[in-house]
Amino acid sequence: MTVHRVERRLRHAPEQLFDLVADVERYPEFLPGWRAARIQRHDGETYHTDQIVGVGIFQQRFSSCTTLEHPRRIVVRSHDRAFRHFLLEWTFAPAPEGGCQVALVAHLEFSSLLLQSVFSAAIAGQLESIVRAFDRRARQRYGERAGSGRSPPDPSFRP
Repeated sequence: MTVHRVERRLRHAPEQLFDLVADVERYPEFLPGWRAARIQRHDGETYHTDQIVGVGIFQQRFSSCTTLEHPRRIVVRSHDRAFRHFLLEWTFAPAPEGGCQVALVAHLEFSSLLLQSVFSAAIAGQLESIVRAFDRRARQRYGERAGSGRSPPDPSFRP
């Protein structure tokens, strides 16, 4: 199984970054490789999503179940047969110097050896790109300065 971890200090508040990560249906607008994401149903702090992600000409459709622990943690699991194991965990903690310490940990193993070889080589770089994309999205949405809490949306923000 491939396990990767990306950790960064970003300038925005944990609540702001949590809200961006929790808004899965917006991923195709700004995340590299995300082609589609649609929530199928909500169960309290859990939602079930169908997604399509791709690298180059390869794409993978899968279903996931996301659990929200506002504002500190988001856990995404898939029991889709495309994977032997799929777990993504986001954590958001206030950074002592302001902003947020964000960690994204991915535990991934594909059922297909072909998909494992295609995607595993790209996963580490993809996770870095994902965190950078959320940082850019936060700056677009909330502005350049560090947030101290939940901010109202920037009225000039146009997704």
